[in-house]
Amino acid sequence: MPSHTLYVVQAFEQREDGIVPAEPKACPSAASAHALAGQLARTHIGVIAWSRTGDPELGDWGPPEILVRTGVIPDEFEAGGAVE
Repeated sequence: MPSHTLYVVQAFEQREDGIVPAEPKACPSAASAHALAGQLARTHIGVIAWSRTGDPELGDWGPPEILVRTGVIPDEFEAGGAVE
């Protein structure tokens, strides 16, 4: 199967018990990930958008490429999301 690129935006919310991730959002392109990250940055403490290219059938994914990073991002999310 040819390679496929995932585009994901992850926002973070400040709660009484600390910073927690919101539901991650898949996007159809880098441009839409940038746009969504900009919108979410207005209402969230932090936002990270990343892409990853690989073969979903083999589960073989390259390293994440950070597209947007703004605000407070918990350490475990700094490098982009994991793909299982």
